[in-house]
Amino acid sequence: MASGQSSSKAEPGRGLVSAEGRPRVLAIAFACDPERGSESAGGWGTVNALAEFADVTVLHHPRHTDNIEAWRRRSPASQAHLRYVAVDTVPWGLWAQRIKPLARLSWRARYLGWLQEARKVALALHAEEPFDVAVHASLGIYWLPSTVVDLPMPSVWGPVSGAAPSPRSLWRCATLRVTESSNVYRRFPEELRRRTLIANRAVLSHIPDVPTVPRQPYLLFTSPLEQRKAPSLALRALARTPSDVRLLFIHRGPEEDRLKALARKLGVSERVEFRGRVPREEMWARIAETAGCVFTGLREEGGCALAEAMMVGAPVAVVDHGGAGLVAGASSDPGRVHAISPTTREETLERLAQAMTAMSRNPSSATGGYLDQEPTKRVLREAVETAMAARLKAS
Repeated sequence: MASGQSSSKAEPGRGLVSAEGRPRVLAIAFACDPERGSESAGGWGTVNALAEFADVTVLHHPRHTDNIEAWRRRSPASQAHLRYVAVDTVPWGLWAQRIKPLARLSWRARYLGWLQEARKVALALHAEEPFDVAVHASLGIYWLPSTVVDLPMPSVWGPVSGAAPSPRSLWRCATLRVTESSNVYRRFPEELRRRTLIANRAVLSHIPDVPTVPRQPYLLFTSPLEQRKAPSLALRALARTPSDVRLLFIHRGPEEDRLKALARKLGVSERVEFRGRVPREEMWARIAETAGCVFTGLREEGGCALAEAMMVGAPVAVVDHGGAGLVAGASSDPGRVHAISPTTREETLERLAQAMTAMSRNPSSATGGYLDQEPTKRVLREAVETAMAARLKAS
């Protein structure tokens, strides 16, 4: 059931009425949260970037309301042009997700049900005061449908990603598309590429203020321990480094037991620690003091963890593939980025080992964040303005 309740009350001066010259944007953002990683962080970064030039109404899942409100209290000025409306999940969605054998499928069914509720809320709000454009801000999976193309206004579908074919009928519905990597961009037919932009939402990430501290000679792996993040690649590279190089994993995942067995097999158990998922405060402290963070994902379209490490100021070693390469390319300090283009397995491992050794033995003295967000923000603004212009031209 759609609650239709705003996370903030209709108070004067809080962005509920468009200021002169600012477009009114509706953001479909099921996952939107400043305190959660990956998809939620991408949605949060996107809607906040939109709010720099537009008045934005965000439709989100209620689970994010508490964290949104806490951030608004801490940083009210940054939220002046944002209105949040929580849309409840349909009741049967929660019931279906509790059936463990169906959990993988039921979350998608729950999300699709949420989209239908979001559409009802969007239409009601549009009837009260029309929006200029709708943006699909999350979930960023381009083979899932979006209600953004079913609304009576210009639409921007994305930034989205994914690694599976999507129905061409859905591709053609959006006024404009934004993809998160060239991998997805190349999947579009030529005629659609002319109306498709590339921008990675991870670049728009937000982080709390993190104190600058002396770097410690250990490396950090902050991604989930899943196959798509290729943590085993980091372990195999570690085995090629000198014996004083250490690696700390601060996340959980289904690959953890296999990784521990692999560390024993490679003879690096004494140089590896598995801390599990740590509190976010500890995560920020670790990133701030590490000699470098290692990102080895081979099916990485986003890269919020990579973006966050760069915003804290940590040097990074990145397998330059897909979205991760786009995030790494947004660096304003190339000296802190070791981008490794994947070639053969042996060459990739060797280059990764060299980068890990260099970061560990020669910690960078540079401090402060070095992620340049401005080009990505310009692409997002271009997408909104192009969609609006297309509607005017058509009329």
